[in-house]
Amino acid sequence: MLLALLTALVLPGCSVVKLAYNNAESLSYWALDSHMDFNEVQSVTVRAELASLLAWHRANELPQYASVLDKLQRMGAGQVTPEAVCELASDVKTRFQTLLARTEGPVAAMAPSFTPAQLAHMAARFEKRNQKWHAEWLDGDASERSARRTKQLVSAAEWLYGSLNQPQRQALASSSAVTDYQAQAAYREALRRQQDTLQTLRDIQSSSAGRANAPALIHALYARSMNSPDAAYQHYLAHITQATCKAYAQLHNSTTQAQRQHAMDALKGWQTDVRALAAAGP
Repeated sequence: MLLALLTALVLPGCSVVKLAYNNAESLSYWALDSHMDFNEVQSVTVRAELASLLAWHRANELPQYASVLDKLQRMGAGQVTPEAVCELASDVKTRFQTLLARTEGPVAAMAPSFTPAQLAHMAARFEKRNQKWHAEWLDGDASERSARRTKQLVSAAEWLYGSLNQPQRQALASSSAVTDYQAQAAYREALRRQQDTLQTLRDIQSSSAGRANAPALIHALYARSMNSPDAAYQHYLAHITQATCKAYAQLHNSTTQAQRQHAMDALKGWQTDVRALAAAGP
């Protein structure tokens, strides 16, 4: 249920996202409320916690993002290796985990107040999202899934480099990041996380012992969300992560001077925006 909030906070940057960041408290509240249907008391609590989280994030995390963007600019000036790309991905994951850990306390404090009706509402929202994802990624044949995965990788690359040429698009399409991608594995893991979330919240709700143990239960849930207990999925995730790092390293090394300049200009602009957001204060 925190996905929209986390996405908004972890990916600040261009002026559009800068505007979204400055309105993140309201945007995040409505995203969370769409999943939980907060009552009046919960609404007041959530808004206060979001204000506190965003103030902390602006002061503590935005400078870290500026550092990551600086590292990206240094990397982007020359050739890169898959290992360097994966190291950068690890840096981003660390920032995500830091943010996630900050939400543990507020979520644990609020979890005992969720009602069965609210959990049913959450389950219905999950199901609606699952149906959409299934239709987009699992319906149709393998070639359609490969085309969708290729489009996903190309779109992410063009966000940074501008338009890719046909050989670059073809290189991504034929990479292991596409050919080895398993939509079904991603779907099963999403279902596991959803059911884990719902069951954890039900366990907290079901007894005084569960309510008293909410911090530990939420902490364990977060740990399982970041590091799946499914060994097969862990193996697959490690493989597809390495494949994606390799694909993007090869793409970067194939970029033209104009594409690389586009990336440098974009990164510098995002870094300027992040520093301005951090300096603005709450």
